[in-house]
Amino acid sequence: MKRPSLSLLFGAGVVILSGTTGCGQIIGFDDLEKVDCDPSVCGGSGTGVPIRATALFVGRNTTCAILDDGDFACWGALVGDGTPLIRTRPHRMKEFADVKTISFGGRHACILKNNGEVYCWGDNSQGQLADGTNAASLTPKRIEGLPSVTKLSSGRGHTCVETSESPANAYCWGANDFGQIGNGDTQTVRQPVKVQLATGLEKISGGGQHSCAVLIDQTVYCWGSNRRGQLGVPSSMTPSGYSTTPIQVDTLTEIERVYGGDEHSCARTSSDTGYCWGANDFGQLGNGQDGTILPQSITPVEVTGLMGISYFTPGGRYTCAQLDTGGARCWGVNDMNQQNFSDKANQTTPVAPAPLLNGKSGIIQQIETGDEHTCGVDEIGEVYCFGLNDSGQLGNGTVGGAATAVRVTF
Repeated sequence: MKRPSLSLLFGAGVVILSGTTGCGQIIGFDDLEKVDCDPSVCGGSGTGVPIRATALFVGRNTTCAILDDGDFACWGALVGDGTPLIRTRPHRMKEFADVKTISFGGRHACILKNNGEVYCWGDNSQGQLADGTNAASLTPKRIEGLPSVTKLSSGRGHTCVETSESPANAYCWGANDFGQIGNGDTQTVRQPVKVQLATGLEKISGGGQHSCAVLIDQTVYCWGSNRRGQLGVPSSMTPSGYSTTPIQVDTLTEIERVYGGDEHSCARTSSDTGYCWGANDFGQLGNGQDGTILPQSITPVEVTGLMGISYFTPGGRYTCAQLDTGGARCWGVNDMNQQNFSDKANQTTPVAPAPLLNGKSGIIQQIETGDEHTCGVDEIGEVYCFGLNDSGQLGNGTVGGAATAVRVTF
């Protein structure tokens, strides 16, 4: 999937701002001059006390964190601060008060506030902002017509949410060219619509052009594109290459959570083991085989040697998992150092990323993947990012190239 430029995101060319610019921001792709960090602009305690992250969120080319001083900070592209700037260092988002979580699509992003409200910004050409128009927005816009929301998850051009109703319901909106909204057709959906599921919803996840859900009976249903087997059903069940309504992945039972990647999916069982299915060109299914042997699998395969899984976080062409005991494992493509191995070798089974470079043990307590970059929080709340840095998403004040772990300072 081609990485978007600012002109693709917002229908404009290079943006040049007059006046003073902020910390580590790029004012245009033709002018990559950055200014030094000014704590009055960037935030920072000013007391010499290190600021730590309590939660981390990673998108295609954006990274955000909730900080232990109560602030919310983002860096990279599409940060939602009212400008189309690339932020190469963490930018304090005073606009984002009371944030519970954030989810990134290909060219849009959504936040869930603690009061159950959802706000989205970015591209709106396929209804990603659910306001009935196709006008993009540089700032978050509230999504109307939703009950109170407890979870949200964005795919490439769509978003799905889980409501606080009992039983919970799923609502989706946005791109629907492969039926990823689950409403029975392929027309763009510019306002939230309820997904008709067999029983009550437990958890939902948006993949690249598909969606999956765990129901209260611990079964899994998926809908949308099945081009690479990411729905977990035979192609004979989706002769058009997609399904516009939920289809059960009937080989999976006792599932706690499901996670959508770009063209693959993963699920965690009630015993904390894991299965993945769909595209496997680079070993992103984690069963010891790469694309030369198993280019894709419609049948969920068990991730080799992985026990005690807390959660999966599928990236573009790779997958990582956080373990219950601390530490993380990753597998799949590593061409941009997104697994923090400098030799860029792909992995077909779970491998621990290289230790984070903080002089401590460097054990990852939370790992999150983007399209081609990854970030982790260690046991003392320090954040490290590694992989592609084309939009400043590593947060170290630079743009370009790829890198093994670099520390992000707030």
